[in-house]
This record gives sequence, structure tokens and C-alpha cells, in this order.
Amino acid sequence: MIVDYHIHLQPDRHVGRCKYNLENLDDYIRQATLAGVQEIGITEHCNRFRQFMPVFEPVMGKEESVPAVDQWIRETCTEDLDDYVQFLHKAKELGYPIKVSIEVDFIPTEAHRIGEILADYDFDYVLGSVHFVGAWAVDYSREIGWPHKSVDDVFEQYCNTVLEAVESGLFDCIGHPDLVKKFGHVPSRDMRPCYERLAVAMRKSSVAYEVSTAGLFKPVGEIYPSREFVQTMHDFGVPFVLSSDAHSAEEVGREFQRSLALVREAGYREIAVFEGRKLTATPL
Repeated sequence: MIVDYHIHLQPDRHVGRCKYNLENLDDYIRQATLAGVQEIGITEHCNRFRQFMPVFEPVMGKEESVPAVDQWIRETCTEDLDDYVQFLHKAKELGYPIKVSIEVDFIPTEAHRIGEILADYDFDYVLGSVHFVGAWAVDYSREIGWPHKSVDDVFEQYCNTVLEAVESGLFDCIGHPDLVKKFGHVPSRDMRPCYERLAVAMRKSSVAYEVSTAGLFKPVGEIYPSREFVQTMHDFGVPFVLSSDAHSAEEVGREFQRSLALVREAGYREIAVFEGRKLTATPL
């Protein structure tokens, strides 16, 4: 079975009311069919929803905050989470091959608050992502933050934050787990010990990770996560999902043949699927 479990129903730059409607969803389903994807997971950014606005307070208006990111969060926080979840459940009841999900930024100091919000909704899975190290958005620009920091230290801090996300119990799957490499930075230290710590924690917590083609279209020009990361996860028995991180219909399932080659070379023969926050494995 081929799934695409990281999909947004509008581009990041979209400001104003979001297109949570069947006409827009139909475009995504048509592209999924063309790409050979049998099931998609809708994972809108949590900053789209007013309920999550307090979660972002620790990363906004701080010395290391990126003003453009602060502004983006304020401008895009226009939707009600109740309406979004109800729309997706209705579409699923109508027979759309979708999963009800959300992409949630993990901000360590706000773990309890995030848990309280998520507890009120029936998701099929919750995708946890790390975009911030402290208050700094690591994936915004090569020119902001990076020139003044140790690449090795940033990678280590990012890995530790992902580990916290895994151990928080909030998430069923981790999105783009090595997003920190987006601009092509390469650490000088061996990252396998970090990957092994993550693998042990993910196996213990029954948390999956995504293999995302989004990185192919970023400056780094490679899949998230790296081949070494995928191999380590397989060696420790950690399940995975496929994803595109699509922000428009035409991006659904893009370049999946490359992800499939990667996971099969690592030894995977099954893929994770979710229903009601329960993971099961199904043949690729």
C-alpha cells in the first residue's frame, strides 16, 4: 500500500480563510490516484488554528525569533480547529480515502498545553515536527542564525529536541526528522549515536517516522531523512510512512519512486498506516 501522510490543503504563503472544502480535496484525490497513492493524510499546520496560538508564545518576540516567522504565524492563525476536524471526518464518512491528522510543532515548554488541545479531537494520527531550536526557526533561511552558530551544536540540539518530541507521548509519527539539514549544512561529528538514541526511543514509544521527498526540492537536494537515518531505523525495527509534504495538489506523491527505492534498499517490506491513533503494518 502506498500512502502520502503529510499533506497541506494550501500553500504556506496563503493568508486568510483556508480552502477546507470538498472541491479542493477532490483535486488532491485526483492527483493521488495519478501518483499511485491509495490513501492520503491531511496534516494542516497547527499554527493555522486559533486554539494553538498560545503554544507559539515561547518562540515569538524573543531575541532569536525570526520576525518574518512571527508575522506569518499571526497572519495565518485564522481557522477554528473544530471546523477543520469536522470537515475531514465528514469527507472520510463520504468515502474519501483520507486520514484525519494535523502537523503540530513541538515546543518543549508547551508539551502539556499541546496535549490538552489534542485530547479534545479524534485524529487518526498526530504528526509531530520540530522547526524551532529554542526560539530560532532553523528552516527559515541560511542567512538567519546559521552564520553565527556551530553546525555540530545545532544538529545535536535538533536531534535532542526530536528525541524530546518522541518521548513526550504526544505524537504518532515524526515529520521530516532531519529537517535541520535543509540548507545543506553537514555536521563534522558522527550522527549515528544520535540516530540510535532516537531509534530506541521510537521503538519503545511505538512512534513512526516519515520518509519525505520534500527535501529533494530544498537546497539540500535529498530525501528527509538521510540514508543512514533510514538504515538505522530499519535496523532497530522502527516503522515508517511515506510523505511528500505537499502544499498543493500537484505535489501529492511526487518522486515517490525514489523514497520507495530508499526504504526497500534499507530492507523495509512493510509500511505503517494509522486509524484512530493506532498503528498497523501493511505490505508495501
